[in-house]
Amino acid sequence: SPRELSYVFGTWFSWHSGMVHVGKKRFSAGRMGESATSGLEQTFMRCGFRLGRLKTGTPPRLSASSIRFDGLEEQIGDSDPQAFSYMNDHPLVFHNAAQLSCFQTRTNPDTHRIVRENRESSAEYEAAGGKGIPPRYCPSIETKVERFPDRDSHVIWLEPEGYTTDVVYPNGISNALPEDLQVKFLRTIRGLENVEMLQPAYGVEYDYVDPQTSLYRSLETRQVKGLFLAGQINGTTGYEEAAAQGVIAGANAAYHVLDQPKIAIGRDQGLIGVLIDDLITKGAAEPYRMFSSRAEFRLSLRPDNADLRLYGIASSAGLLGTYRDSRVRDRQHRIEMLEETLRSIALPPQEWSRIGIKTSQDGVKRSALEMLSYTGVDVDVLANVLHRPELALADRRTKTHVKAQIHYASYLERQKREMEAFRKEESLALPKNLEFTSIPGLSNEEVDVLSRRRPETLGEASRVQGVRPSSLFLLLRHAKQGKSSPSL
Repeated sequence: SPRELSYVFGTWFSWHSGMVHVGKKRFSAGRMGESATSGLEQTFMRCGFRLGRLKTGTPPRLSASSIRFDGLEEQIGDSDPQAFSYMNDHPLVFHNAAQLSCFQTRTNPDTHRIVRENRESSAEYEAAGGKGIPPRYCPSIETKVERFPDRDSHVIWLEPEGYTTDVVYPNGISNALPEDLQVKFLRTIRGLENVEMLQPAYGVEYDYVDPQTSLYRSLETRQVKGLFLAGQINGTTGYEEAAAQGVIAGANAAYHVLDQPKIAIGRDQGLIGVLIDDLITKGAAEPYRMFSSRAEFRLSLRPDNADLRLYGIASSAGLLGTYRDSRVRDRQHRIEMLEETLRSIALPPQEWSRIGIKTSQDGVKRSALEMLSYTGVDVDVLANVLHRPELALADRRTKTHVKAQIHYASYLERQKREMEAFRKEESLALPKNLEFTSIPGLSNEEVDVLSRRRPETLGEASRVQGVRPSSLFLLLRHAKQGKSSPSL
């Protein structure tokens, strides 16, 4: 039977059992310059967890004062930067003059020649010597040169790390070559002819716990009750991915102690739900990053409606303070007021055409709200042609949200029907102690993968790799014998 704890919220500190590679040099470490962490993997294995190895890499760090920026393509920041938090109405950075620019340069045939001729210098990491699985979406410069031999250059973005540091992050050239070769190929690149390398690039292998066989949707582990895992330990990479899991795992660890129902976010509710569902149904065959393309309902899971979508879950779970709660309610009110005002303005087609917005001459009156579905028409355009300057006074987030909702209304309506069908599947819980070996018609492979994964709902089972659509009907029969809603 599974072990039990009062509660523990766990995550690796940096890379657990990290093995750093710089050329042929290998040494245990966390991040470069940090001591290694190890030993915890033995405890996990004794508790029945399946562990694997992943790998990633990081580019060198460069001195900005040694870079020749003249002639490089400059990328300035947004003219009207927006904060990530809906609580922040006044970002500290207001004007381009207060922002730091990034600059684009590129590798070239000389760069590629040095990398190609010395490929074996990092072979122990890149080939058989390294055991970890790398991310496909962020290949090293060695991999780029090998995989795309017809390309004579690859983009590098020179990104300053802050206002008070000289360090530049050259995005696009992670590698595990020896330090002297790194300097050599860097100095073939435009703008970096005399560059000073402050820290070499390196590759790193590290442990992770297999999320497919270890986690419930609450991020509580199957092997140890009361143990919740979040972040890189679950096979993800990236700060945002770790933070998203931390919110769910942290909240559910508290609910576990309080003996209250745990929360879970579905694929139809938020990108956090997509991330967690992918981990527990597909595992992490490579370091996992959350791309919006992974979400089948991404048109509904937009940044402009994130607070409104997740408000109900957060509010009912007691995760909102009074001020934040009032801010979301106020935002909802402002959206409704703008929609109502736009809905109250209705003109015949000839009048819309007269003021510059072409529409079908069918004699049907259309509201200003409906006109937002037209390409090139937004709230500010309507405020101008209708001579209603008060419309333009609405804040940008409100105007953006209302425009998106109307512009994509027909698609959103169709997606809403798809989401309702999805929720019906998700609501069909599979019996907790279901013996898949007792279900006639399941293949040996399906019995094996379902027994290891133990999906909690029919919807979850449908996303487990190796399960045939025809087998879902067999599971449906058993799901209808269970509870009407899944346990977490």
